[in-house]
Amino acid sequence: MTRFPLSRRAWLASAAAAGVLFDDRVRALAQPASPQPGAASLAAIADSRIDGVRGLGLAIGTIDNGKVEVVLRGESDGARPLSRRSVFEIGSVTKTFTATLLALMADANEVALDDPIDKYLPAGTKAPAYQGRRIALLDLATQSSGLPRLPTNMKPRHPADPYADYTAADLYEFLSSYTLTNAPGTHYEYSNLGVGLLGQLLANRAGTTYSALVTQRVLEPLGMHSTGTEIGRASCRERV
Repeated sequence: MTRFPLSRRAWLASAAAAGVLFDDRVRALAQPASPQPGAASLAAIADSRIDGVRGLGLAIGTIDNGKVEVVLRGESDGARPLSRRSVFEIGSVTKTFTATLLALMADANEVALDDPIDKYLPAGTKAPAYQGRRIALLDLATQSSGLPRLPTNMKPRHPADPYADYTAADLYEFLSSYTLTNAPGTHYEYSNLGVGLLGQLLANRAGTTYSALVTQRVLEPLGMHSTGTEIGRASCRERV
């Protein structure tokens, strides 16, 4: 693959411009053409997807001219029907929160997109490089860091939740031993590791935890009070 055509300093501006263009395009597409499916139609779609499968739940929400429709079908744990308070694991949707944190912190001049990751790693942690080309924060956000999908030193006690006991120390240990096979910023390679590292580095820069940072800078300003990174609270556990 070739190097990304956008300069790093143009990335934020381009993202903002794309948002404006997208917004205008959405307005054009939103002109009345055909009626949107109502709750009954959505319910039929949901029923066809669930089709009696135990332990499978589906929630569909639409907003049309300020009117909110919510359809809930299936179960959350094989016995309990879904409700508006049911908790879902959003998985890789969290990556959009991490990229948003990077954009916000770059806009506030707390970090620069070109900053090498070494700048926010603890002293003594070695970051991999390729022929002198170091990994930058933007490389992590654009899935072009050269880091693999997952670190090789994961030994989860619970395979169904493999990240639960993977620590920042484990992450730094892996980085110090890994060898890049291509230059950062030149090849696309999807990496859960890379975006997880980005979140940790931004938290290091802010002097807090990732959980606290994403709550303060993204979730609270957007009024997302039912979204969080921890399921340990009793109020959440009882809703799973």
